[in-house]
Amino acid sequence: MQESIDVAVLIIGSNDLLYDGASADCIVENILAMKHALNDRGVEVLVCTLSAQQLGRAAQKVRKAVNTQLRSMDFVVDLDPFFRSQDMRTQNWHLNSKGYKSLGDFLGRHILTHFDHSKPDSAGDA
Repeated sequence: MQESIDVAVLIIGSNDLLYDGASADCIVENILAMKHALNDRGVEVLVCTLSAQQLGRAAQKVRKAVNTQLRSMDFVVDLDPFFRSQDMRTQNWHLNSKGYKSLGDFLGRHILTHFDHSKPDSAGDA
């Protein structure tokens, strides 16, 4: 089945880390399952690393392990630099309005870099 969207950005896995106590391998497996399900429907996917939050030592260790695995993949954008340079959170884990706008701009730049469709398909050029 072909979807009516071209690109999806996955910012998932934090709840698995915060509330389920899932292992790094389990979180990465779930993220990749969602990515592959979207790819199978014709959607290109950009996956984001888990953002740094006020986590306990054990959860922070799992977050770092997840991100290490994700960073080795070419369809991943690292959110750590964004969140290190921004102070746009509300009281909890979520961003305020300015933060969501900045995150949208940040991700938009990465989408353009990863999925530049302005270039002709090299397979069709011959």
